[in-house]
Amino acid sequence: MDCKMWERLLGKEIYAEIEPASCEALKEKLYRQCSKTLLRIYEAADRHYAGRLEDVNFENFYRFFLQIALDYGKEKAGREHPFGREEAVMVTDNVLTGILHIPVRCLIEDIQECREGKMLSGRDEWEEYRDYDEHFLGRPEYIRELCGRYPELLRLVLRRIEQIVDQLFRVWEAVEGRFSPVKAESVELGISDVHTGGRTAARIRLADGRSFIYKPRSLHKDRIYQGISRWFCKRLSLSFREREIYEMEGCGLDSCIECAPCLDKSEIKRFFYRLGIQLFICYLTDTSDIHGENLIANGEFPELIDLEAMPGAAGRREAHSDGGSTCSGSSDEGSNGGTHMDLFSDRCEASDMRALREWMEKSVTHTGILPTACWGNDAARGSVNALHSGEKCVTPFLLPTVTNPRSSRMKLAYERREIQLKDSVPVYQGKPAEVQRYVEELCEGFGAAFEIACNEKEQIRSLFEPLYSEEGRFLIRHTQQYGMYLTASLAPEFMKDARNRIYLLHILKKGQKSETGYAALFAYELEAMMNMEIPIYYFRGKGKELLDGAQKAYPEYFEQSAYESFLEKLQRLSSAELGRQQMLIRLSIGCSLPRTEESGFLSTEVIRGKGAQGNVFTRLGRHLAGLRIEAGGRQIWTRTDFSGQAWGMKAAGMDLYDGIPGIAAALAAVISAGGSREFDGLFDRLTDDLFCYTERCLESKQTARSGQTGMFAGEGSVVYAYLLLYRLTGRRQYLDYADRHVRIVRAAEEKDTSYDLLSGNAGWIVVLLKLYQETKEEAYLSYAVRAGELLWEKRTVMETGCGWLCASEKAPLAGMAHGNSGAVLAYARLMKYTKAPEYAGRLRQILEYEDSLYLEKERNWKDLRSRENRGSHTNAWCHGGSGILLSRLSLLELEGFQEDKRVARDIERGTACLMRWKKDSSICLCHGLAGKYMILCEAAKALGRDELRKESAKIRRRILELERVPVQEYYNASLMAGISGAALALCEADAELLY
Repeated sequence: MDCKMWERLLGKEIYAEIEPASCEALKEKLYRQCSKTLLRIYEAADRHYAGRLEDVNFENFYRFFLQIALDYGKEKAGREHPFGREEAVMVTDNVLTGILHIPVRCLIEDIQECREGKMLSGRDEWEEYRDYDEHFLGRPEYIRELCGRYPELLRLVLRRIEQIVDQLFRVWEAVEGRFSPVKAESVELGISDVHTGGRTAARIRLADGRSFIYKPRSLHKDRIYQGISRWFCKRLSLSFREREIYEMEGCGLDSCIECAPCLDKSEIKRFFYRLGIQLFICYLTDTSDIHGENLIANGEFPELIDLEAMPGAAGRREAHSDGGSTCSGSSDEGSNGGTHMDLFSDRCEASDMRALREWMEKSVTHTGILPTACWGNDAARGSVNALHSGEKCVTPFLLPTVTNPRSSRMKLAYERREIQLKDSVPVYQGKPAEVQRYVEELCEGFGAAFEIACNEKEQIRSLFEPLYSEEGRFLIRHTQQYGMYLTASLAPEFMKDARNRIYLLHILKKGQKSETGYAALFAYELEAMMNMEIPIYYFRGKGKELLDGAQKAYPEYFEQSAYESFLEKLQRLSSAELGRQQMLIRLSIGCSLPRTEESGFLSTEVIRGKGAQGNVFTRLGRHLAGLRIEAGGRQIWTRTDFSGQAWGMKAAGMDLYDGIPGIAAALAAVISAGGSREFDGLFDRLTDDLFCYTERCLESKQTARSGQTGMFAGEGSVVYAYLLLYRLTGRRQYLDYADRHVRIVRAAEEKDTSYDLLSGNAGWIVVLLKLYQETKEEAYLSYAVRAGELLWEKRTVMETGCGWLCASEKAPLAGMAHGNSGAVLAYARLMKYTKAPEYAGRLRQILEYEDSLYLEKERNWKDLRSRENRGSHTNAWCHGGSGILLSRLSLLELEGFQEDKRVARDIERGTACLMRWKKDSSICLCHGLAGKYMILCEAAKALGRDELRKESAKIRRRILELERVPVQEYYNASLMAGISGAALALCEADAELLY
């Protein structure tokens, strides 16, 4: 392979780092490690295995090497160990499984070359295949000649045979040492990844019917863990089921746990309560990797069957290098209102975002127990975590599969595989339990264990300390990534020369080049992968060094020991932290699995106040204050994010929609309406952040990178926030800062590509005119006129009227947030304050297009959002007739439109939509009850209709009497999409907020 090909595969930087001499030295080392015994048997081999064999492609290739494996096993056994028929079957079954995937690509290439060279006999491709298998692979000399062309293929097959047979002997010796004279009836290797020297877990069935799991590590910490679980169960008056665990030197035998059904629904509830206790133990010890294959639902007993990652490691000494800002895999792109950032996010990346990410990594979400929609697509999305919906999920990566099997036209194709986990969720009457229905039992169990630990910290320290005398596994990367690289390295081009495989596996450096610690690990990982082993790392609980699978130590790899981290976490336990972790439990289940009444909504007294102290405003203020996260010595405001495949949690930014400005506005309203000074300090800190942000932007002369200028997202929303704060508090300082921030937005006007009310220049025009209305400063009116011209230049002329193509949409939209109604609002305000008649013509064009989207059958305006952007809200402030009504109300202030029949018709249509709005499960401003309430208030005032006033009063009462709130809104401080908006609406703040 030439340099250009390697550069394409690896990238120029990685290819330039390759040292040919070192690669050659590694190749020579690998060949020196080859078993001389196996090589001798291979060279002398003259027959194929004749026993039972499952139906496989290229059968005779495998029969040849299975016989070599048997001969090697018999020679290794000698006279000291029995090697009868049972042992022979165990060898052949496990060797076949272990080498099955290694030669496939080379054999496919070889049969194709034979077919193209007219070397095969047969009337069709199936007869040609039989000829190849019988007369080519059926001859030992041909297989040796084939392996001469692919020497790395031979090395890998012999290496795996050696690993598998040696591992079988280790398992047999363990069984004999513990259970003699009872023998192993069957041994299934490979139920875990293959690590150092071919070591892997095995499922064993003894001749007396008992079953165990052989694990190639000490099981002492499994015993310690059982003791911890037993202690909590005793304290909470729960029965405890002991597991048989046998410790041996360097290995152990664990009971083979099978999934068993629950006998009644009370057992299901106890299962989730018990699992809550296990979740706490894993949380406190920073244990991870408890995915669906590592937990078994044994009736009412959740059994953790793989504790390699217990306890978890402390933070790495190296700085994070991924540059991301999302705490659970989602990205900023496509979030509500889009992204805008600037210096505030740069600062957050160094402080708030990193602290939040580290907090999430030490939270309940990191254990692997809670569900995450991590794999799949709209057709099949699921979770590989312990708790899941039972649905099939699809691997995000392609896996090889053979097409046209047992024919000379056999090929390798790639496809996504379906995965379905069954054993980690309890079963009742033949069906898996719905995890969502037991979220409160899970929270109760977690809370009970948490409170015990919180009240008895010294006892908990003594109980858990022995765990930290043991080793824990540390994951550098997901094992699936190693597996994909190994699969790629089996291509024929890389099997012709081990040096080619070595070169290819330098791809391990991709994405790691900025990690200063990885360079030292690379040599170990490369050699392990060359031997078909997954690299593995450990740490000692009270040390800071990292150990690789070859027991090489990397000193001072961690900032602190895992035990020190545990002690710090134990001391930080508090009732506030319990609330935050239970928040994550409810969000994980409520937002990752299909919604049910139990998981999708949270019963709360925050608004209704039955039995709760304080008035509604005080309760809402306290709830908002409680949504802060303590991390990295800071208190961080967070927001839930649903822009990616899975929900995420992010530090609040500087958008009014879901950031610090909106939270500040909500708190200002709470303080004003409630009359309490309890939140003054918190409010001042929020506004200090706002002031600091404006100062930083002005000092650096930077604007929003994305060019967003809107009313709710982007720099324009910061100006609007200052205006709202002025209206709520009367403090002139906020108007002064609004004026200063106007300069920042004006520099971004021409970069606008959103155009809409939410995040584009339509919203900026409205903000400027609100400022003009408040201050009568002519400059604001002048700026608005200029922005109006910029916006008009970007319109898209349609067959009827005109509109604006926003973001990734394929057609202009209807509606307030992203559609023509936002532009109606902007140009209506321009006409109102300038009296310029040309705006009337523009308004009519905008109305013509939007009204062309009205559907009589649906009695609403058509939602043209692309499928990936479309939500379920098509009759709310953001999209649909209710928001469109607001834009039409603004036209009633203009001569020439007050008697306009089109406007009158649209107002009736919009009012009908508003009164028909049945989406009452949501409470937020954007698409919930709070938004409906504020639209009703404004419509009642503008139209003077008593039925609208009565309906608004009815909705207000409904909000005040709410007994349940959607979980994603209850835990979201977002002004428009969370509970902050409900607080603002109930405080009867400016009803014109939404327009």
